[in-house]
Amino acid sequence: MAGRTSEWQCGFDVHAGSQYNTADAFMQFIKARNQLGPVANFDMDVELRIASWQDVPLEQLPIQSFFYAVSKGGSNAKGLADARLNQKAYFDQTKIFVPIVQIVAPGTVRDLYDFRVFASDQAVPFPA
Repeated sequence: MAGRTSEWQCGFDVHAGSQYNTADAFMQFIKARNQLGPVANFDMDVELRIASWQDVPLEQLPIQSFFYAVSKGGSNAKGLADARLNQKAYFDQTKIFVPIVQIVAPGTVRDLYDFRVFASDQAVPFPA
């Protein structure tokens, strides 16, 4: 099997069309992860995939922000450029301002995530 050894190892079936109670399975996954404690969770991948919305007007999608991640003291020019492209395209189609948020990842288990919004990051100016 190619890729990380942790791929395809979820024991909870939460895919669309599952015969199981997927809401309960997802909650059990969350509870199981919490039992591992913060140190284990810090180094583990967590991924959630959802189906795309079908036939929903763009203006009604629950988009709260566009974001890019940086490590403490680092930068991410590509991530910021992509967020700007997404923000501009969304605004051009909807005329709705959605901010770009910088997410600073923690350096250690004891650090917290830091969320920042800079006027200079925005491809679309803040509304008046």
